[in-house]
Amino acid sequence: MNRIIGLTGGIGSGKSTVAGMLAARGAVVIDADRVAHEVYAPGTEGFDKVVARFGDGVLDDDGAVDRKALGGIVFGDPEALADLNAIIHPLVRKEVARRLLEAARTRPDATIVIEAALMTETGWTGGAGALWVVITDPEVALGRLVRDRGMSEAEARLRIGAQATNEARRKHATVLIENNGTLAELDAAVVAYGVVAMGAGEAHILNLCVRADLRGRSVGRQMLALLLEHPVLGLRLELLRGLVRRELPQHLVQSGVAHTPKKNRKKVKTK
Repeated sequence: MNRIIGLTGGIGSGKSTVAGMLAARGAVVIDADRVAHEVYAPGTEGFDKVVARFGDGVLDDDGAVDRKALGGIVFGDPEALADLNAIIHPLVRKEVARRLLEAARTRPDATIVIEAALMTETGWTGGAGALWVVITDPEVALGRLVRDRGMSEAEARLRIGAQATNEARRKHATVLIENNGTLAELDAAVVAYGVVAMGAGEAHILNLCVRADLRGRSVGRQMLALLLEHPVLGLRLELLRGLVRRELPQHLVQSGVAHTPKKNRKKVKTK
C-alpha cells in the first residue's frame, strides 16, 4: 500500500532539497511546481488562457511563456496572481492526480511525495496522506535566493511576501521541518521523521519509545527491547535512537523529533 506525503514550503526553504533526499531513498516524487510550468507550454489549454489574460508581452522570442516576465506582472499584484492561480491550479491538480494514479499502479508499495509550493495557500494537502512542511526564517530564505538564484533583494522580498507565512504553514503541518542550518542537519531531520521505510504510525511509536527510554521509564525500555528484535523496525529504531541520544540541532528538538529535558537543553546556533 502506498504512503502519500504532501511536501510544501516557501521559496528558499529547502523544500526541493528535502524532496531530493526522499527520492534518493526510493520515494516517487511528483513535482507539482514543474507540472505547473508544463501546463502552460505552447499548444496547451493553459498557454492559451495565460496569453488571453496577460497578453503577448509575456512571451519570449520562441513564443513560449517567459516565466520571469510573467512573474514580474503577478508578484506584487494580488489580483493578477489570483487570476494566474485560477488558470493554473485546476490544470495542475488534474495532471498531478493522473501521475499519482500511475505511480500507485506501477509501484504499489512506494512512498509517493507530491511536492508543491502552494499547498497551504490553496487548501490542497496532496491527498489523504501526511503534510510535511519545510520552513526557514525569512532572512535566511532571502540570503539563499540572492546568493543561489541570483535574484535582487527587492525581487526576493516580493516573492517571499507573495506566499504564506511560516505561522500559517505551521497550522497545517503533520511534520514540521525547520531548515535554518546545514544540509547534514536537514538530512538528519528527514531520516528522523521515518524516511520512506516507516509509516507515520510506526515512526510515532518509535519516537515515543525513545523518549520514554531517555526519561528512564521502564515501559519505554521494555518496548524498545521488543522492537529492536524486529528485522525492519529494529534497524530504523537504532538509527532514530542514535539521532536522539547525540547532540541534536536545536530545530529538531523544537519540532518534536526528540525530547530534551529543560535542564539539559543547550542553545545551538545554526547558520
